[in-house]
Amino acid sequence: MLTHRYPPGGPRIGILILCTVFAIAGLGLIRLRRWGWALALGAVVCCVCFGCYSLFRFHQAQWGVMIVINLVFFLYLVRSEVIGRLR
Repeated sequence: MLTHRYPPGGPRIGILILCTVFAIAGLGLIRLRRWGWALALGAVVCCVCFGCYSLFRFHQAQWGVMIVINLVFFLYLVRSEVIGRLR
């Protein structure tokens, strides 16, 4: 994703921050921690928002697939069975 298509600074840093949040959230989810669930939920919502922005503003159709995948993750994370297993 960082293939010199974005200007230096803000967008690259934003992408790296989002990737870091996803990695930390994944670690928290593997350990069944509530903070990992909250971070994953927040990261998925941010990714859906950015995908919708890219889809409608720049007409990048590949974001449609990512939006659907992230919505599936969101719907999985808000299930009562998943929330019940967290400490």
